[in-house]
Amino acid sequence: TTEIYTLSLHDALPIYLNLWIIGDGPEYNNLVDLAKKLEIENRINFEGFISENLLYEKLKKFDIFVFTSLWEGLPYSIIEAMRAGLPIISTNVGGIPEIIENMKEGILINPGNIEELIHAIELLISDKNLLVNMGYNSRKKFNEILLIDKMYHSFNKVLLKLWNRICIMFSRAIILAGGKWTRLKPYTITLPKPLVPIGENPI
Repeated sequence: TTEIYTLSLHDALPIYLNLWIIGDGPEYNNLVDLAKKLEIENRINFEGFISENLLYEKLKKFDIFVFTSLWEGLPYSIIEAMRAGLPIISTNVGGIPEIIENMKEGILINPGNIEELIHAIELLISDKNLLVNMGYNSRKKFNEILLIDKMYHSFNKVLLKLWNRICIMFSRAIILAGGKWTRLKPYTITLPKPLVPIGENPI
């Protein structure tokens, strides 16, 4: 349960560590009540909703970003944390392993495994060099593949390859059907310009 999970984490980690929870989703009030019930509210800071223009500055003040979802696609919150240069501890679900390489930008753990989570946190707080290097790699990965211009051009290339593949398949289908030879010409796809100017961060 969430109660056992929280107590295990609280008892295992050093007293000087503090947890900051950002967001105001449907579980917000339940988490606040749970912290009071377990008498650990003095170690947990509930920030609630933070606007995007303030979130980056807030994240830069933290040491580690922890993401423990049981299922996920490619969470925007992890991208925000990478932009802030934070080492990531995350469950190994959905598209997360596509941007977080284990022991490079962060540490990947199995969903629901409290022992792995505690070990990952202990590893980072006990090794300052590892923490700093993962944070550096996290920001570096963001700059390399997650900036708006990088994503824009990558998506354009994917669409172009897909269209050319369709052209080839369609031409082959005409030949097999005994129809007149007609080959579609490869098409250069140009996407609309992104709303965010090229080179700027989307966050």
